[in-house]
Amino acid sequence: MCGSPQHSNFDAPIAIFMPGLTGDSQAEYIKTMVPIAAAKGFRVCTINYRGLGNTRLLTPRLYCAANDEDLRAALLHIRAMNPQNKIVAVGVSLGGIIIARYLISTGMAALIDASFLISVVWNFKDVAEQMEKGLNYPLTKLLTNALISIVDEHQHWFEGRVDLEAVRRARSITEFDSAFTCPIYNFKSPGEYYKEASHKGKIAAIKVPTFCINAADDMFAPGDTLPVDEVAESSHVAMLVTARGGHIGFMEGLTGHIGRRPFPGYSERILDQYLGALCRLDNWKVIN
Repeated sequence: MCGSPQHSNFDAPIAIFMPGLTGDSQAEYIKTMVPIAAAKGFRVCTINYRGLGNTRLLTPRLYCAANDEDLRAALLHIRAMNPQNKIVAVGVSLGGIIIARYLISTGMAALIDASFLISVVWNFKDVAEQMEKGLNYPLTKLLTNALISIVDEHQHWFEGRVDLEAVRRARSITEFDSAFTCPIYNFKSPGEYYKEASHKGKIAAIKVPTFCINAADDMFAPGDTLPVDEVAESSHVAMLVTARGGHIGFMEGLTGHIGRRPFPGYSERILDQYLGALCRLDNWKVIN
């Protein structure tokens, strides 16, 4: 093991978790993955986005897929407090997008030593319109309403900065981004924002061991939008594409997660294997 799960080990590696679009440290998928890392002896933390995780906003800003400044600030703090510890970052959906953005922009200078990315949307441009059609629309509307609720909860920060009524009228993520994300982050249009948030064509810049898991039937990142050709040429990135799994689902069997202990789903089982592989590396081992 990397460290002892029975007691605090300040030499042990650190696992950082970043949740999806409207998730926080209490999201079910975070609560199923954190114990896996802890059992391996990792010291664990979860980065909550601004305004989520029972935190109040202190500035008129939330978070978005094209900005990794908060991750950078968190990593600088964690690294300053733990200068010698190995760090693995685990990102789910939006969390994975932000981690990938950070890795692409920092290359070999990244403060992360390895990463595990689940259901990352690699190319927003290809899926933005698709998400608003057919059977995808109800999920899109659900996520949009959740984002509107976050803005409403902190509306005093945004009065006069955005058209709050336009935000509340949004019926899709594109409409929400047009009314809220673009003016807050100074994008001219959702298209400009999605171009900036997309990572397809940039995989070669990642110079940290990175394992990605995507499902071909993911409505947000369908198989034909995945950068499999780039990954095949990458020196540091590997990608597992399953036929089924949807978006961060990866349930196994007809009964889903029920009875699939010790791991509730396929992605958790792969995460356990990945963290175990890291722990077997000589430079990740801790001598107690």
